[in-house]
Amino acid sequence: LPFYRLNDILASMNALRLDLLFRQYGIIIFSLYCAFGAPPVKPTFGFTVLKANGIDPYDATVYSQILRNTMDDAGVYQCLELSDISMRLTEQGLPDQCTDAHCAIAAGQILGVDFFGFGTIGIVGKAFLISMQVIEVRTGRIVRDISKFHNGNKSAFEQKVIPRFALELSNIKKKK
Repeated sequence: LPFYRLNDILASMNALRLDLLFRQYGIIIFSLYCAFGAPPVKPTFGFTVLKANGIDPYDATVYSQILRNTMDDAGVYQCLELSDISMRLTEQGLPDQCTDAHCAIAAGQILGVDFFGFGTIGIVGKAFLISMQVIEVRTGRIVRDISKFHNGNKSAFEQKVIPRFALELSNIKKKK
């Protein structure tokens, strides 16, 4: 047999072995999957860019993105992308930034999320402030209401306060 033909035959034999292995062990794997269930589905979470209060709106967008990324990395929620949220809400005639519970409920229903948050970020006096209320969209009930002040510098606010805030929103206690 020519060399290229021999390679085709060997490849077919390997495919046949894989097929037989799958037939033997595939049923076992499927049975285990059924017995122990599918991996749990994470609740979905969305929020609009936090309202800028005494800071540049661009900074509020950056801080909101840090918050979203940290919450998503925590693994408790499946967080929607801020740009997707903004685009979908403006398509539906809603503002791209919610500042009250009624807007958050409507936005959450449009997006089909379990939880929706809204809040502010900025400077009050000389202190940084981040504040968010989280609504369970199905019931309209406020389930989290958190505010954090920071009297330090901007860098510490970005690198420490916002990530801790995200973990607290996710109800995760950070180990010291």
